[in-house]
Amino acid sequence: MRFEQLLFLIEVHRCPSLTVACENLHVTRQALSSALKNLEQELDVQLLNRTVKGVTLTEKGYQVLDFAEKMIQLQQEFLETVQGMQEPPAISGHLRLLASNPLRAMILPQLLSHFIKCYPQITFSVETRSAREMLEALAQAEADLIFIHQYSGEFAKLTPLAPELTFHPLFEGQPFLWCSKKSPLARQKSVTLQEACRYPTIIDSRIDQTIFQPLLKREGQPRIATMLDSSNIYVLEKFLETDVGVLWDYQVGPNTLYRLYNNNPNLQRVPLRCAFHIYGGYVLAPGSDPASQPLATLLSYLHETFPYTAS
Repeated sequence: MRFEQLLFLIEVHRCPSLTVACENLHVTRQALSSALKNLEQELDVQLLNRTVKGVTLTEKGYQVLDFAEKMIQLQQEFLETVQGMQEPPAISGHLRLLASNPLRAMILPQLLSHFIKCYPQITFSVETRSAREMLEALAQAEADLIFIHQYSGEFAKLTPLAPELTFHPLFEGQPFLWCSKKSPLARQKSVTLQEACRYPTIIDSRIDQTIFQPLLKREGQPRIATMLDSSNIYVLEKFLETDVGVLWDYQVGPNTLYRLYNNNPNLQRVPLRCAFHIYGGYVLAPGSDPASQPLATLLSYLHETFPYTAS
């Protein structure tokens, strides 16, 4: 017995005549009749009543028809399942990413490790630039996506975006200050923004000129104790220990800090009471299609990895 014979039986039942059934099946009348007779012989049962007026199904024929339709349906489901098991086409392409500090360290290592493992045919070019330089790169179509910081509420105007750009937050950071335990500030449970700005500030130019400098300028020209270009956070730590000034920072969640000084017994973290939050997120290039590959794969990863995006 062949599936073809079952299909023939189903079509004969559906059609008003054998001629119509033959046309639908693209077979000759002789081929159709021969296939049905062979099916009756194999099953040892009469399936059709043949008269000069045409053919109709016998009682046994209807029973076989019921099984035939189920078998054809199962065959279709089987084929669809097997086709679904086939490997999807490999996603490939190249993405140009720009990131500011500390987003480069917070996002990119995990992101690149994931894509190397799961999507080896997607390649990346990654650079670290200032917020201004990254926004210029988007405007000149030199990047597909940038990772930047934004303030919340009325403070958002400190880091403005062009009307055609949209900021997509990935996580929210709570600002605070690092200081020496020798500092009077260390004895306070928290400080206001105005109080914090009275203390001499240690500026890490790699980070703070992008994140905190706009805020400090808004509150008045800060008392800059020193500005460091060092990429070694150990140097910043030593300046803090000697109580030269305070260092601005932010925390993501209960455990994620960019500058890891928690194990230093000479330093204190003081929460900042203020009406703003710092967001880390991304901005897409104008005119980019979020549904296109490989950009869609990158955005899917970001939404799954950072729940804030999906909320």
